Amino acid sequence: MATNQKSRGFSWRAFTSVLLFWSGLVMAVSGIILYIAPTGRVARAAIWVFWGLDKDGWGAVHTILSFVFTIFAVLHIVLNWKPLISYLKDRITRVVKMRWEWVSATVISILVSALTILAVPPFQSVMDLGEQIKEGWENRLLQGSDILPHTEDFTLADFARNYRLPADEVRRTLREIGIAEIGEKDTFGDWAAALSITPLNLYNQVMKRISPPAGDADAEPPASGTGRMSVEGVAKRLGITVAEAVLRLKVRGIEAAGDSKLKDLGEAADKTPLEIYRLIQNKNTD
Repeated sequence: MATNQKSRGFSWRAFTSVLLFWSGLVMAVSGIILYIAPTGRVARAAIWVFWGLDKDGWGAVHTILSFVFTIFAVLHIVLNWKPLISYLKDRITRVVKMRWEWVSATVISILVSALTILAVPPFQSVMDLGEQIKEGWENRLLQGSDILPHTEDFTLADFARNYRLPADEVRRTLREIGIAEIGEKDTFGDWAAALSITPLNLYNQVMKRISPPAGDADAEPPASGTGRMSVEGVAKRLGITVAEAVLRLKVRGIEAAGDSKLKDLGEAADKTPLEIYRLIQNKNTD
């Protein structure tokens, strides 16, 4: 039977609508995954993977789709400008007039943003839950390990410096574990990949074979990750007892325990993690 229907051309409105739907859906999924994902330090050290992607991969997906969503949201507004304006017009006078639906949506958006910035419950409670989930990953995957952030990117010289270990001893230990070639630019992550293990696993093997350095009262904090250090970790680095470290903070009005993180202590005392480190070190931070 013949048909009089004409083939429809490419519809940009339909295209942008469907693209916005899918990009918005992927953004929502990736956002939830990043919300429950471990911190970068834990994810990289333990090679955390979810649905075939590591945390950096999910971050890339979320970022790129956010740009795609933004670009096509603008295009969607341009293509639907007349219908959009008609929503604002009074049905009788046909004059642009703010309707209650628009006012309510705008006020709610501003209110939610403001309360989130001000850390008001229940919005802050949502963020606190995310932090608790990340801490759970850290306890489960690291199991008390004091591996520093970005250890997977450390060269031999970086590793020796940040962990205060003799470079020759680290080199010898890596060779004992099975790393034959150790180049100046090779990283801890490269060696772990060569052995088909995680950087965390390699770190644990190295540290089991090397005697920990003696504490040094003048030891500087690591190049990165000071906020993630515990009071106990700082005490070991400085060669003092945990009780002494806790006492040094207490006399400065800061209540702490051995497993307290410098970042959390700093936030509570309105200080930086480095300042908390210096307080434990008994150096003046004024």
